[in-house]
Amino acid sequence: QQIISENKAVLGSLVSGVAHEINTPIGIAVTGASLISDESKNMQKLFNENQLLKSDMNEYLKLCQESSELILSNMRKAADLVSSFKQVSVDQSVEEKRLFNVRSYIDELLVSLKSKFRGTSHRVTVNCDPQLQIESYPGAFSQILTNFILNSLLHGFEGVENGIITIDFYQSENEYI
Repeated sequence: QQIISENKAVLGSLVSGVAHEINTPIGIAVTGASLISDESKNMQKLFNENQLLKSDMNEYLKLCQESSELILSNMRKAADLVSSFKQVSVDQSVEEKRLFNVRSYIDELLVSLKSKFRGTSHRVTVNCDPQLQIESYPGAFSQILTNFILNSLLHGFEGVENGIITIDFYQSENEYI
């Protein structure tokens, strides 16, 4: 029962952090789409009144290109956040043993914890073979790593401005360290 409560607490923290992180790229995308919409209405008006100049069209096309790139970039960021969170949250709620890539999993977890570092100069460095895979319980792995990171941020860096959390994970003679 205590493990379930801890999982829910960690998951709740992840949800609020990811929601906060997703709001930024979505807000930027909405602003870009709104700008294109407003400018399109203006261009339609100029066209209908036979006042559309070549310079107006060139400026409009430039704005559309830049805004579209901004929208796509930010929607990809949001999609990446959702994807990382989805895997981590599924693993938090389902205790199934499975084979997973350690480095990729740590990276996904760090994306979902990104908001916890906002407003600090603290950072996480990860030293792990990108090919290393283990068969284990990713939910427990995630919970332990999340707790280590959050506890480091809350308690380990009092009076420290530029804290570094280092995660070293490697295989040594069939043992993982």
